[in-house]
Amino acid sequence: MSTIVTVASNKGGTGKTTLAVELAYALDAVLVDLDHDAGGATAGWADVGSLAPAAARRSLLEGDGPGPRVVARDGLPALVPAHPAYGEAEVDHAWIADQLGDWARRLAPRPLVIDTHPGFNALTVGAMVAAHLVLVPVLLQERELRAFAGLAREFEHYPLASIPYRVPRWGDYQQASVAPLHARWREIAGAGGVRIGPTVSEWREWPRRRAGRALLAAASPGAWVAAAQAELRRVADWVAQLTAEVAQVG
Repeated sequence: MSTIVTVASNKGGTGKTTLAVELAYALDAVLVDLDHDAGGATAGWADVGSLAPAAARRSLLEGDGPGPRVVARDGLPALVPAHPAYGEAEVDHAWIADQLGDWARRLAPRPLVIDTHPGFNALTVGAMVAAHLVLVPVLLQERELRAFAGLAREFEHYPLASIPYRVPRWGDYQQASVAPLHARWREIAGAGGVRIGPTVSEWREWPRRRAGRALLAAASPGAWVAAAQAELRRVADWVAQLTAEVAQVG
């Protein structure tokens, strides 16, 4: 069975999907999209068609059919796309966890990186149950830290890990103001037994980037892309090490 990394957050707008795409690309993993909304990963893949989403829905929700179909695109990780029916699915999270475990066996030896819908529906919780590691990106802002504290309390027995995400890297005032928030993030993580990982900076150019490829797929990067790639690779190396440790213990 392959290792499973679930990227989750109880707060929307954290950059979770972007991180999941880059992480899957770096780890040569299959990206499993469980976010049915139009802003999810599947919308960023050209010509996904209807067969692969239908196969995923049938396998995940009904336990039927030939299993997940993987969509491959140049410059992007392999993808098991989401289906719109996920948003209205009435299913137990334990069932979802079992099905995702079956997918990990089918798609071995490649690991799975699972992107989830914000909040805690049955699909998200099932993905967290199935995971060897649950990665929580946290923006260093008041509401996001409160949400992270709630998540750490509610899921204290899960294999949680967290990184500070989109951290300002310009201006003395911005960097000084984020320092106490970073300290609170570390305190929350420490109290909840959450593993803490490398920082990903806020790169202002990234949201405006129109290329339909992972940032890590850029072969001739400029200065900011190269710096961002280095940060993402550090996160991927850290995640790979943690999942290997957890899988050995399990």
